[in-house]
Amino acid sequence: MKLPQPLALACSRFWSWLISPSLLFFAVMVSFPAFLFQKNLLVLVAEATTFFFLALTRRGRLRILPSLLMIFGIVIFALLSPHGEVVARLGNFTVTRGALEAGLARGVTLAGMVFLSQLALSPGLSLPGRAGNFLVDMFAVLDRLASEPIAFGEDSKKLKGIFTLLDARLYQVYWNEENSGRNEGCVGDDNGDSKDVLVNSAKEPHNEQKLNRGSFREILTAILLPCILYFLLWKSI
Repeated sequence: MKLPQPLALACSRFWSWLISPSLLFFAVMVSFPAFLFQKNLLVLVAEATTFFFLALTRRGRLRILPSLLMIFGIVIFALLSPHGEVVARLGNFTVTRGALEAGLARGVTLAGMVFLSQLALSPGLSLPGRAGNFLVDMFAVLDRLASEPIAFGEDSKKLKGIFTLLDARLYQVYWNEENSGRNEGCVGDDNGDSKDVLVNSAKEPHNEQKLNRGSFREILTAILLPCILYFLLWKSI
């Protein structure tokens, strides 16, 4: 699913104004346990749907079909172990309420975790320390690997062809990361850099009040998501 270009740009500006990528990442990480331990199926579906739309507005584009197929597959495998009240019979295949609800809960939980992860990740994310840099690089590579489907053609009919396509994707993502790192490491000429520093330092006193307001807004936004999820978890116990 993809948002129209004007709407995607407006949503991107709104998220940039609302909260910083690092603070959003920590807020999502704190929210994970509240979502994982949610036992109410209706609340679980509502939360996963909300995460999907939040991630869609955050990124502008999101693939929902793989998540739907994952939920469908998990439900089918759960129905192979029937338990609880019989809801329907399709020949020798029995659909039970317990197995259906258990499969939906597992599938929706996994899909919601995917949407939460996509909400937390963004190109501007930066975490402190070596461990933080490693996590950012790892998430960025995983995000690029899953950003586009691999085009399986005639070569994929053989096992060797599948590994060749996967190796080509890994090679492409690796060199894209290397090139982007080199571009970020390039420095312009000294005169231009010194002018930018002077301009930024001159603007700092005027922007101090705006920064304070922005910090308060970001902290409030970061607290809001975990509080809502933990409140819903508490109400469902």
